[in-house]
Amino acid sequence: MNPMYGGIEGHTPAYIHALINVLYIEGPSRFEGGSLQMALALQAVIEQAGGRVVANASVEHIEVCEREVKKVVTRNGNEYQADRYIAAIHPSELFRIIDESAFPRAYRNRLESLPNTYSTFNLFIELHEGAFPYINHTCYYERDYRHIWRLGEYIEGQWPAGLMYITPTSAHQGPFATHMIINSIMPYEAVAQWENTLTGRRGTDYEAWKKARQEDVIQLMELRYPDFRRAIKRIYTATPLTIRDYFRTKHGSLYGYAKDSENILRSQVPIFTKVSNLLLTGQNVGLHGICGVPLSAINTAEAIVGVNQIIRKM
Repeated sequence: MNPMYGGIEGHTPAYIHALINVLYIEGPSRFEGGSLQMALALQAVIEQAGGRVVANASVEHIEVCEREVKKVVTRNGNEYQADRYIAAIHPSELFRIIDESAFPRAYRNRLESLPNTYSTFNLFIELHEGAFPYINHTCYYERDYRHIWRLGEYIEGQWPAGLMYITPTSAHQGPFATHMIINSIMPYEAVAQWENTLTGRRGTDYEAWKKARQEDVIQLMELRYPDFRRAIKRIYTATPLTIRDYFRTKHGSLYGYAKDSENILRSQVPIFTKVSNLLLTGQNVGLHGICGVPLSAINTAEAIVGVNQIIRKM
């Protein structure tokens, strides 16, 4: 399950492996009809409590004066003010948009120097009707299981070393899948030569490279399912650059900062910051995923309201 948690030999702590596994052992692994419904449900809770969710409003600047956030300014020029602010984004992205004087240089340097988990080459595939069976669990396929701890390596001609693939659950799911998602671990270095380009304008060399890597993935899938190509209706691909630009994570990191069993404290990021009314949450503070991110959210909420039995019961 290394593709699920960024496992690196000799470095990834055992507790990460344990927590990710217990999630699959004790609970369901997916939402019937997609996970967007979770976001919509959370939005409804916020609005019922008198809050407001503002979408498509990228924050361009956070103004800080005397170690206190005064306002945030969005791309469309709107300004927002509050008593407290919580950032769930990657700290590198936070540093980009906040006043440089907000944090001590030593704090910035420490977080910027932390290694990040690897990224992925992703295929989102639309399948022909009745062409591929629905599989109700996450699947893994490796060329060589002795390579499982070194999935972050990239050698053209030998990549991908393995795959993680799922058939998402549609509403009223029947015996056949409608879509498939395939992730093949890929380090940022594989696409670094195009890092100063923009989505849709990365050039013909990049498009040709991406097409070749797509074919590599399909060929590996065909070792497992010989007729797999026939099931494909349409393919959309994403590279570490796509992930970097869409999620604003450094180097397209899937799981934020890499945890290191050799130095656990180094990768620990506190919820409180030197900016008095700015707190952190998200996968860079704690564990990633649908298990870890809510746990870090609880910790951040309790940093504001104190230990709360209602929150803990949830």
